[in-house]
Amino acid sequence: MFVKPATTGTACSTVLGRLSSTGLAIEGGQAPPSFPSFIDSVFRGIGQVMLQNNSFTGLVFLAGICCNSMLFGSAVLLGTVASTGTAVLLGADRLGIREGLFGFNGALVGIGLLYFLEPGAVLTWAYVVLAAACTTIVMAALTRLLGTWKIPALTAPFVLITLLFILASTRFGRLHSTGVLPTAGLPKASHRRRCRDRDDGSRRPDQGPCPGVLPG
Repeated sequence: MFVKPATTGTACSTVLGRLSSTGLAIEGGQAPPSFPSFIDSVFRGIGQVMLQNNSFTGLVFLAGICCNSMLFGSAVLLGTVASTGTAVLLGADRLGIREGLFGFNGALVGIGLLYFLEPGAVLTWAYVVLAAACTTIVMAALTRLLGTWKIPALTAPFVLITLLFILASTRFGRLHSTGVLPTAGLPKASHRRRCRDRDDGSRRPDQGPCPGVLPG
């Protein structure tokens, strides 16, 4: 008996039949490990930047970011894939993965780091992947810690990891700043010398060549 092979249209209808108004439809709310469910979780993670557990919303967000900047769009996608993938590899809560709760901090970290670091080197992108992966670990820890008081971690992992990685980048010679952040430092030697040599006790802190420096 001849069996007609499945056509492309049948395969597409099968996939579309699993879609809901919020993305991939999963019975019981938890997706088994599969490529479609992972992609769905990635887009949900992007949507969760605006507290939207919806993969279609995440796709629209990503398209909007790419229209503004392909660089930041790539950073968002890479960061979300890295943080969500880390959650899968480490065996994080499957419902949290499913809802994109381990993805949005990675998306924000991607934009945050590439705003302050030059994106030309491959090492910079590897730095983004590492930072995004770290947000998953911090997210899991804060969820466990703050869960006692029923306080959500929200974007705390993004803020903490971005701050630490930007501070650390100043000590790495192969990571170059975009120059957006001002460089803090001590006054020049000649300026300090003039301040030290001046012994006019009548000068107020806001006067003279050393404003803001109290006389000794």
